[in-house]
Amino acid sequence: MFQLLFLGLPLFLLLAPRKIYGWVLGVFVLAVGWLSWELGRPMSMDNDWGRWGQMIVMGAMLLWLAAYGLRALIDLIVSRKFRLDLIDYRPFRAGLAIVLTGWSGWQFASPIARWVGGWTLLIIGAAVSLFLLTLAWRSVRGRWVLIPVGATIIVGMVNILSWPPAVARAAEARAVGQPYCIMIGDGDGDYRPARTVLDLSPLLMRATESPHLRNQHALLIFRGGGGLHFSYRRERFEQGYEGDEYVDHPLCTPRPFFAAQLPLW
Repeated sequence: MFQLLFLGLPLFLLLAPRKIYGWVLGVFVLAVGWLSWELGRPMSMDNDWGRWGQMIVMGAMLLWLAAYGLRALIDLIVSRKFRLDLIDYRPFRAGLAIVLTGWSGWQFASPIARWVGGWTLLIIGAAVSLFLLTLAWRSVRGRWVLIPVGATIIVGMVNILSWPPAVARAAEARAVGQPYCIMIGDGDGDYRPARTVLDLSPLLMRATESPHLRNQHALLIFRGGGGLHFSYRRERFEQGYEGDEYVDHPLCTPRPFFAAQLPLW
C-alpha cells in the first residue's frame, strides 16, 4: 500500500483530470493523516524500520505536498488565460472529515472513557453516529461530511470491540494453562489490573506515549515473573523492555483463564 501511494499519488496529484481531482485530494488527505499518525508512534512503524523508515515516510509526504503545490501553481497560471472546469471538493471534505474524526477519537476517547466509563462512551458514540447518519439522510447538502463522520465512529467502535477476544487469545496462547493476570496502562504512566472485558481494548488498554513512551499497553504477569508486553501491531504478547518483567501489583493475582473470567461490565 505504501509503495503504491509513494509512487502513484504524486503522479495523480500532477496529472489527474479536474473531474476526478477531488477524489485524488481525498486520497491525499487520508494518506497524509495515516502517515502522520504513524510518524507519531513511539515505536518503529514496521518491524525494524526505525528512523530510516521515518525518513522515508517524511520524504514521501514532502513529495506529495510538492506535487500538490506544483499542480496548484500550474492551475493558477493556466486559469489566467483559460477557463478551467470547477473541481468537486466534496470527496476532499469527506476525507478531511474522516481524518479529523479519527484523530479526535485517538486523542480524546481514551481519557474520556477513563472518566465516564468505556461502555458509557460507546453508547454515546453509537447514539451520536446514529444521529449524524439520520441527519445525513435528511440533509443532502451536508451528506459528504455527516456520513464519513458517522461511519468513522462506527468503524472505530467495531475495532474497539474486536480487540478483547484477540487479547484474550494471545494471553492464553502465552500462558499455556499457567495462572496469569493482565496489567494495563492506566493512562498516567503506570499500570493497573484489567477489571472488565473492555479493559482489553485500545479504548482503555493504552500506553502513555506523551511526551515519551512511559509504559506498555499491557503486561502479562505470571506467578514466577512475567512482563511480556502486548503489541497491537503483532497481536501478541512478547518480550518487554528490561524491568517490565519485575512489575507486580498486590491486586493483580494470577489465576487460570484470567481474561475469560473478566466481567463484561
